Amino acid sequence: PDRPTVETASHLDEIRQLIRDGKYGEAAGLVMKLDKQQGRAGHMVWTNPFFPACDLRIRLDGADANAAPPPASYRRSLDYATGVARVQYTDNDTLYQQRAFISRPDNVVVLELTAAGAKKLSGTVAVASHALSDDKDKRMIAQGVEDPNVSADGNWLIFRRAYKGSEGGYEVVARVSAADGRIQADKDALRIEDASKVLVVLRITPLADFQKSAVQKTRKDMENVGADFDAILKRHAAVHGAIYNRQKLDLGGAKARHVPAEELWQQTHEKAATPALLEQVFDAGRYEILCSCGDWPPNLQGIWAGTWDCPWRSDYTLNGNVPAAIGNILNGNMPELMQSVFGYFDGYMDDFRSNAKLHYGARGIFIPSRTSTCGYDVTYNQTYCMTFWTAAAAWYAGFYYDYYLYTGDEKFLAEKALPFMKEAALFYEHFLTKDPNDPSGTYEFNPSYSPENNAANSPSQACINATMDLAACRQLLGNLVTVCTQRGIEAEKVAKWKDMLAHLPKYMVGPEGELKEWCTPKLQDNQQHRHCSHFLGLWYGIDPAIAGDPALLAAAKKAVELRADYRRKSGNVMAFGEMQIGLAAASLGDAENVWGVIERLATHYYYPTFASSHNTGPSIFNADISGGTPAVIVEMLVQSRPGGITLLPALPKQLPAGSITGVPCRGQVTVTNLHWTPDCVDFKLLSAKDQDVTVQLRRGDQLFEAKLSLKAGVEAGHRFGGRAKAAD
Repeated sequence: PDRPTVETASHLDEIRQLIRDGKYGEAAGLVMKLDKQQGRAGHMVWTNPFFPACDLRIRLDGADANAAPPPASYRRSLDYATGVARVQYTDNDTLYQQRAFISRPDNVVVLELTAAGAKKLSGTVAVASHALSDDKDKRMIAQGVEDPNVSADGNWLIFRRAYKGSEGGYEVVARVSAADGRIQADKDALRIEDASKVLVVLRITPLADFQKSAVQKTRKDMENVGADFDAILKRHAAVHGAIYNRQKLDLGGAKARHVPAEELWQQTHEKAATPALLEQVFDAGRYEILCSCGDWPPNLQGIWAGTWDCPWRSDYTLNGNVPAAIGNILNGNMPELMQSVFGYFDGYMDDFRSNAKLHYGARGIFIPSRTSTCGYDVTYNQTYCMTFWTAAAAWYAGFYYDYYLYTGDEKFLAEKALPFMKEAALFYEHFLTKDPNDPSGTYEFNPSYSPENNAANSPSQACINATMDLAACRQLLGNLVTVCTQRGIEAEKVAKWKDMLAHLPKYMVGPEGELKEWCTPKLQDNQQHRHCSHFLGLWYGIDPAIAGDPALLAAAKKAVELRADYRRKSGNVMAFGEMQIGLAAASLGDAENVWGVIERLATHYYYPTFASSHNTGPSIFNADISGGTPAVIVEMLVQSRPGGITLLPALPKQLPAGSITGVPCRGQVTVTNLHWTPDCVDFKLLSAKDQDVTVQLRRGDQLFEAKLSLKAGVEAGHRFGGRAKAAD
């Protein structure tokens, strides 16, 4: 059952003083003491898990495997552009084929089995509980769900299961049809006899109230879906393909594109990245994120929870994994997929307000580090003191604002982005307090937390003035000042936000010349860590406070180098930390470290199927860098701000020629085609409105610049290099 978070607001002064006194562990311990006193667990409580709804089990009759010749000509494939997974093989004189996809417009799983030749399809189709892999699975299922009710009715299979912890549950309805042959109910399965083609259409329906079954409505909807695989696929492919095909990357891997995926993986795994490998991880990642964005965004495993006890409950880990997974949605030309993020947050805004009030006595919103079936902050302990991590709402507000900058959707800005951004800022108006030891009136972020690192001189992850907090708050307030000033609205608030910006702590430089992870001399950086959260001000652009200060800019480059060096020397570190380095390096024009990141990601963090993993090995299936790797690749090729585009800002020398199509830019401009060689760069732009855009390219010591007047809907081309002249 979901319940509100721990109340710490009445002890906030005590917590803050403990932190000012350097008693970071005691401050986090007090939270857990209060947690227990208030009737909560007093220890880490995990989010509700995502898990497999069921297994669709198909058992076909056949000869004794030991007596018959083994199947021949076995082949499996996955078409990213349509989403169709195919398996085919021959058995004596019969060709068997299986095709499957999940339809976006019809919200159904579609599976077709065919037999072409002397033999027909005979066997059973059943919907059953997902197989339990170990004792931990068995404990999870015993705690979470009732035994299912399974029935067969005509050519329908019905699977209903209730939750133990709430009034809800879910239903699975499958319709089985055959072009010929016979289908009959056999207890809780369907028996197929002598069919040349079988179609299974299946839908999973969550129920808020398990007593209110949706089976009859679902059956009616599924009748309207039809029983023709190709007709259902045509509807789906038109939607799926329209999104997937908007962006294409060509790095010169044509000669290896015919190589089967597993063979390409074997040629490159733990070796060197090739153009074909980078194209493959780019395409596979876009496919994975597209497939796992629906009503909700990708969780840790996308939408493919494979067991009852997936790592970290397969939840929404918002302090790094989700931002990585959605990292390519906007610069990858799939903006409609961002609605999955916005829709998910919409449902939990009251929970976020409750968190802010209970933790800090504040108005506005506090988004937790981990969520699944609610927005309450429930997952924390003394080591991972997540109640102190206040940056989430400001960080995600950046995605709301960026969506507006890319799309120009004024209605979204007014009705979604600005309200969310203002509530995030309202929290800081209540949370931020003046440093009592600073006569200039500088604010302090207290308590604070830098996911999931502790300072070199502190045993606790609790802290003060985490650089991530500063960067998130600066980004949020700066964006609000910009957009509200442009529209002449919220004058009093703009003055307030400007004053807050003027009194925020300053970024700091550490003893190694690096951008510090904590903006205080009390805490020393710990470079041996998998997260790089303090690079937030360097992702998808550079915070003006850093960009305008040569010393801070040099410190940012040093910090990137230190974290990259740690990853070069260490082995098994998590993937999205690499992505965090890659985005920062791209913004800084650091092509060498960009190449190091994408090569390490491509050669160490993917399975032979090109699904992505959390650790090297690959180890622990995770969806985050399926979005993160393409995001870094696009950022090394195109960066933008309203009115300005930079081409090839961090192009590695290992990629001297290539092209990319369909790169959207802030300001409603799309780079419809970018092609580069060692001699010249050609590009075409398409704008949604009349506007002037400045395009820049730096190659070595040469700066090329073009100021283009674009007309809405009219593609314009230009070339740098060759006969073109460098700008002064």
